[in-house]
Amino acid sequence: MKPVSIEPWSRLSLRSRMLITFITAALLPSLLISLYGLSDEKQRMQSEALATLSETMDLRASRLTVFIGEQKRHLATLAYDPALQDIFDQLEKASAAGLNTPHYRDFAALKATEIQTHLKAINYYDFLFIKTNGDIISALRQQDQIGDNLFTEPEAAPTLSKAVQYALTTLSSISSGIERSDRWTLFIATPIYVKNTLLGVIAIQLELEDVASTLLYDTAYGKAGISAIVQSDLTNTLNEVRLTTPDQSFSSANDQETRARLLSHLEATPSITGQNGDYSTFSVYDKNYLVFYRELPILGAGLAVAFDQSTAFQAISHKILVWLYLLIATLGFSILLGLMVTRSLTRPISELIRATNEFSAGNLQHKINLHGRDELAQLGMSFNQMASDLTHDRAQLEGEQQKLQKILSNSPIGLGISVQGQLCFANPKLEEMLQVQVGMSMEDLYVQPGSHASIMNELKAKGFLLGHEVQLYGRNGAIRDVLNNYVVMPFSGEESVLVWSIDITDRKQIERDIQAKEERLRSIINSAIDGIVVIDEKGIILEFSPAAESIFGYSASEVLGQNVSLLTPSPHRERHDTYIQHYLKVRQSNIVGASREVEAVRKGGNHFPLYLAVSETPIRDQLFFTAIVRDITKEKEVERELESQKSRAEAASRAKSAFMANMSHEIRTPMNAIMGFSELLLNTTGLSEEARSQAEIILTSSQSLLAIIDDILDLSKLEAGRMSLETVAFHLPSLLNDAISMVNRKAAEKGLNISLDVEAGTIENVLGDPTRLRQIVLNLLSNAVKFTPSGHVGVRLHRNGSLTCVTVKDTGIGMDSEQLAHVFEPFSQADESITRRFGGTGLGLTICKQLAERMSGRIHAQSTLNKGTSFTVELPLPPAPTVTEREGNLPSAGHSMPLPSRRFSILLAEDIDTNAQLVTTRLSSEGHQVTRVRNGMEALNTFKTGDYDLILMDMLMPVMDGLEATRQIRAIEDEHTPIIALTASVTEEDYTNCLAAGMDSVQRKPVNITELLEHIEAIVPEQRGTPGLQTAYVPASNGLDLAPLGHLVDIASAPGLWSDKTAYANGLRLFAKQIQKDLSQLDHVLHQKTLSSQDARAVKETAHAVKGSAANLGFSSVTRAAETLESSIDTAGTITSFADVQSLRSTLSEAATAIDSCLRSALNEDNDQPLNIDQTLAGTLLRTLLASFEFLNPDRSRSILKELEACWHKQDVLPLYKALEQFDFALAERLTRALLESIEAPGDR
Repeated sequence: MKPVSIEPWSRLSLRSRMLITFITAALLPSLLISLYGLSDEKQRMQSEALATLSETMDLRASRLTVFIGEQKRHLATLAYDPALQDIFDQLEKASAAGLNTPHYRDFAALKATEIQTHLKAINYYDFLFIKTNGDIISALRQQDQIGDNLFTEPEAAPTLSKAVQYALTTLSSISSGIERSDRWTLFIATPIYVKNTLLGVIAIQLELEDVASTLLYDTAYGKAGISAIVQSDLTNTLNEVRLTTPDQSFSSANDQETRARLLSHLEATPSITGQNGDYSTFSVYDKNYLVFYRELPILGAGLAVAFDQSTAFQAISHKILVWLYLLIATLGFSILLGLMVTRSLTRPISELIRATNEFSAGNLQHKINLHGRDELAQLGMSFNQMASDLTHDRAQLEGEQQKLQKILSNSPIGLGISVQGQLCFANPKLEEMLQVQVGMSMEDLYVQPGSHASIMNELKAKGFLLGHEVQLYGRNGAIRDVLNNYVVMPFSGEESVLVWSIDITDRKQIERDIQAKEERLRSIINSAIDGIVVIDEKGIILEFSPAAESIFGYSASEVLGQNVSLLTPSPHRERHDTYIQHYLKVRQSNIVGASREVEAVRKGGNHFPLYLAVSETPIRDQLFFTAIVRDITKEKEVERELESQKSRAEAASRAKSAFMANMSHEIRTPMNAIMGFSELLLNTTGLSEEARSQAEIILTSSQSLLAIIDDILDLSKLEAGRMSLETVAFHLPSLLNDAISMVNRKAAEKGLNISLDVEAGTIENVLGDPTRLRQIVLNLLSNAVKFTPSGHVGVRLHRNGSLTCVTVKDTGIGMDSEQLAHVFEPFSQADESITRRFGGTGLGLTICKQLAERMSGRIHAQSTLNKGTSFTVELPLPPAPTVTEREGNLPSAGHSMPLPSRRFSILLAEDIDTNAQLVTTRLSSEGHQVTRVRNGMEALNTFKTGDYDLILMDMLMPVMDGLEATRQIRAIEDEHTPIIALTASVTEEDYTNCLAAGMDSVQRKPVNITELLEHIEAIVPEQRGTPGLQTAYVPASNGLDLAPLGHLVDIASAPGLWSDKTAYANGLRLFAKQIQKDLSQLDHVLHQKTLSSQDARAVKETAHAVKGSAANLGFSSVTRAAETLESSIDTAGTITSFADVQSLRSTLSEAATAIDSCLRSALNEDNDQPLNIDQTLAGTLLRTLLASFEFLNPDRSRSILKELEACWHKQDVLPLYKALEQFDFALAERLTRALLESIEAPGDR
């Protein structure tokens, strides 16, 4: 049998085939209906009606199930709402105080409002909170239930009680309860937790009657039929039926008989409740009902609906009839309908085919215009949606591609993709990093040939390679170190390799630099002369250099990993770890960060001295210690040798100092006698001119020798660095004038003129050391005068930038360049002839140079042979405060011999007879009583038995020296007695030792008697001593008439012993006052028949004093009479002749008369009367003023001047003010001494 060919059918168009198929399908049912007849059609329609009823049941059961399920889910969600949990927790805590209190009722009502805001999604009748014990603590609608207990009173709400108990038992959301009451009620309950703690149950109450019309409504039968929810127990026994609201035809079913008949039918037909598909029938009041049942698992019950059978089948019959009419109409219009249908079907298909072609061409913007809700329209809409989605996806894909391209472009990592060894993609970073271009062979990038092939072979085996360091060609052919990572991946349908590259050229260079540094460090460590040992915080040795090996005798392999205490001796070895731990805690140590000498141990156990310097280095969280060590055994030996040499050098230095001190002492001791007695000799009357000249030569030579000694000592001090400087304010022009005045006499003798030029703008008031500057200028001036036979000497004060300059220029013999080069060297002069011709040691300029340098300045010279020399001193002298100059001129002042205003009992300790004699003679001549002893022991013993106002103590004496004597005197004295040291020593050490021993001050030999007298007067307390003669101030006078003294005094020579006539006149007045006291004493003696030895000695002392005073004033007759009387009284105190006493009294009386006439004439001539001056107060103020000049502080001296103005002539005080304001303390001192001398008598004892 041949198969039927379908080729002709396939050739037909789709529209034709659909039309044929449609007509065939439309005619075939009509033929079947005709064949099977009306009975079959009825049965079919009846079955369809039953199916429709069954679907209606399904729909109603489904709606009810969904509704209750939604309520359960909403309720379960609310159980986890934190807000409701918090409300429940608040209600539960508040309920502890009582549920039926007004306070709790108000609180529950307030919280009910908050609860309602969370219940919008639930279609509820009421919402309740029930505690685990069954108490209702909240109800939104039936608030009268609050306080009821569902467990103790279950009959009040049995269904709710059952739902709550079941919820607490299963701890899950459940529904329960259909009660027969006035309203149909359903409860859904679920447990609620707060912080994993079960607090109770929340429940909602639903009224099914309110929602039944919606739930049980369907399009087929509306609300037709009787609906009942059936609740069964486990025995499947019907417990209860609740009828819904029926339509009008079923209204009679609401009575008790209908309810009972329906309940009986359901109980009699139990199988219906177990099957969802079957139905049953029952009759009541001649009506037949079709009963359908559906399970409601969510409620544990079922839904039963009874339909009126006639009503149900009537609708089916009507539908069958309508269907028959439609079938006939369909037969009539089948062809027309077929055409319409086929066209409506094929047009969308054609549209779909055309759209498919557009989409294939890439036109995704094409839209399919199909309308309707059929499958083809839906298909068209799906096509449009697909095109829209594709368009969106394409745009999104393009956006992602742009993002990816941006990421790749901005990536700091080079990215590339290669296919079969050819580069097909490279991002900008890779192009910037390497010399790449798309299409090139990857092999060409690698510096090492064959590297790429080797890497690819390894990549095929593993699939990826990470952290592969290679060298690639960079831009411009530079070789770059690159860290590559490779992974195999698909690309454009082919297997490709993705490589991402990181340029590590800089890092590799750093690594190479670090390696080089490490090698250099290792080389340094290995070649370091000092040993290097590195340890960690535990003291473990980490580094041990070759030098350390040589020092300790250990090899590095022997000590690495060992504790460093191995190298330290006991007991430090056992404590070393403790030292480290202590340092780590307090971070304080005498070793770390410092260097010191320690003792170490070699491998053989030998101890040796070691230089150790330890530093700490923190690295990350660890601390390392680096020790630099050096064997200092040889250095210690050298140090001991140097120490020995130092001791010898110090001994030599001490010997030199002792020699200098002894030399000074041995020279100054005889010099003291030579100079002192020369002065005494020159003060002696009746000395011949030749003898006087010889005495002056002796005195001058002694002073020159003393100056040479002082220069040598100054040079020694400068070389030893022991010359101290002070910084005070002074007036520089006054200092220069003072220095000029000191050499003016010598200059005048040679006919030289010395000029001072102060350049405009030069700072005159400066801060510095005026004494040393005066020493420099005086030395330069002395040299200028010495080496200038004729011409002039000029002093110029000027500035050179910030430096103050003093230039001394002369027109003397000058020097050549060779001589000038050595002029500042010690003991150097131009040549030997200079020394022979002019004298000098050649130390003066050396001292000047070193003093200038000590004052941070310099001195330099310019000279031309036979034309003169210029020396310039440049010093950085800062300006002192400006002083306003007072008005007034310096008047001429009266003068007299500087005699003391008090007489003192003085103990003199001196072992050299000449010195003792000189000091005793000079002090006695000033009215002091001097007791002389020869050593310190005698001084101590004499002090114990006598009463002395002052002690003059020599330093070096036999038996006991002056220092020890002073210490012992200080130990036993009751009242402090001033002690002045008389020493030829010039060292600062001796000066300090004197003060330390208890001496009050030091006077160096040769002793300047004038300075000593002033110092004695200043140092002895006011209450000590006896008053001397006082007189009024005698004004200056150049017209003093000495004629009344002509028969008593050699008028031509006597006043020449004084500074001027004024001073001589003051001396006369003081002598006249003393004469009055002496005459009284002599008168007393003449009235005595006999004299005691004590009275005789007193007369002798008076004669001795008169002799000295008269000799000073030139009264030769008085001097001879006093000398005769003094010599006539023997040591036993016996006066051999009273005629000598009478002779002295007569000459004294005559002298007093002559002096009085002389002084009266002077007062009349000057028209000046003596002032009534408090001489005691004035003397005290003047001596205080002299002491204040030592501080070089004008303010300190001015306060004393203000007190002096109250008791002195104002015109005599004004010059003192002017001198102070010009910082000219030398002039102020001279003026003050003149005033002081004017009130002190020359012969005062």
